[in-house]
Amino acid sequence: MLSYLLDVNKMLRFTTLFLALITLLACNGSNNFDKPDPITLNGRYTVISSDMQREYFIQLPINYDPDGEPLPLLIAIHGSGDSIEGWMDGGFQGNGLLKLTEDEAIMVIPNGLMNDPVKDPRRNWDATSDRDYDFFMDLLADLDQRVTYDDRRIFVTGHSAGALMTHGLGCRFGDVFRAIAPSAGANTDNPFVCKGSVAVLQINGEFDEIQTLVFSTPSRDYWAQYNGYDKDIFAPTDPQPCVDYSANSLLYPVRYCQHQMLESRGHAWWDQADEAIWDFFTSLEIVGPALDPPVNGGNDKVVMQEPVFDATITMVIEFPEGVGDPIITGLFLYPAGSMLPISGAPLDFVNPSVPIFDVSPGIRTLVIPAGLPKEEDLPATYTLVLAMYIDGSFPIPVSGIDHNLIYELTINDSITDIVIPGVQPLLVVE
Repeated sequence: MLSYLLDVNKMLRFTTLFLALITLLACNGSNNFDKPDPITLNGRYTVISSDMQREYFIQLPINYDPDGEPLPLLIAIHGSGDSIEGWMDGGFQGNGLLKLTEDEAIMVIPNGLMNDPVKDPRRNWDATSDRDYDFFMDLLADLDQRVTYDDRRIFVTGHSAGALMTHGLGCRFGDVFRAIAPSAGANTDNPFVCKGSVAVLQINGEFDEIQTLVFSTPSRDYWAQYNGYDKDIFAPTDPQPCVDYSANSLLYPVRYCQHQMLESRGHAWWDQADEAIWDFFTSLEIVGPALDPPVNGGNDKVVMQEPVFDATITMVIEFPEGVGDPIITGLFLYPAGSMLPISGAPLDFVNPSVPIFDVSPGIRTLVIPAGLPKEEDLPATYTLVLAMYIDGSFPIPVSGIDHNLIYELTINDSITDIVIPGVQPLLVVE
């Protein structure tokens, strides 16, 4: 009988302790059993986002102390078809930022998703839907639990498609990020409707044939006005040839650097970008995230000028059954002889935002405003591609979901309207 009572007493004590533990965890609002391990070594780590395992590389400063003063956090986003390796030694951007931050900040390089691990293993970002924006928020939540960083100094930079994401993160989450530095890219949100306050350093190439100035400078003008400045008033600043729209403010400045590099058809990572970006980020005043736009700024202060197109392209399109709702539709030029499926960057952006509102089955005529190649590049023969992105895969289409139309044509000059003969079928990407 005594043995039985002792066993019962043990069970009661165990039950009491168990209930107390559950209550304590509930009061704390967290479950320590699910907390990921702290990161103490440089390397690759993963986080679950949208039910997918996503990968990122992290570099901790040489003398990193998790119990020490919180450090700046720099996120670097690769371009379309690139990967984490693009920010390493020998990569497209190189390892300049890794070197500059190795004593001063935590640097994180996330990987985009593959379009298709078998058919198309190129990695890309989706700046037109919520999937990758959710990933960056999940990434920050993961880092919150694993490293010690200063939430007043979260910086983002990115190149090409990574710049599209950088613009988008600064616009959608201006109440999270302190500053952004997009290179060779533009904000794809149309219209731009941003929140919060971010400092901006935008870099573009004067001779960039992939992300031309006609499509990138509206983003610059938007940020200048959103942050409370006049888009037509600026002054030279270091490094040359950069300009400053904010009278050297260190709170929410807007700066613009237009380089003249010719490598990669002008779409290269600027040879002064690393130092310019890190100097810009570290020069800023340390202030907490802001919910409101900068003083004298905001969306209602922005007056955007639409791109000027000197010609039109008219085509009769046959829309098939089952086309989904387009996220974005663009008209591009590729080398003559290009065939479906289209791969790689276009030679020219004719119109990256074609308004198509009716995709129901049938035959319809479209008259599309067109920015044709420069006179000195003409006459020339190209493959014209109308790319309709259904699943947020811009700029790389997804097989079986997105749609393309291709047509071989010769362009004689940059101002004559073009009429495509016959009926052209819109085809699903294979």
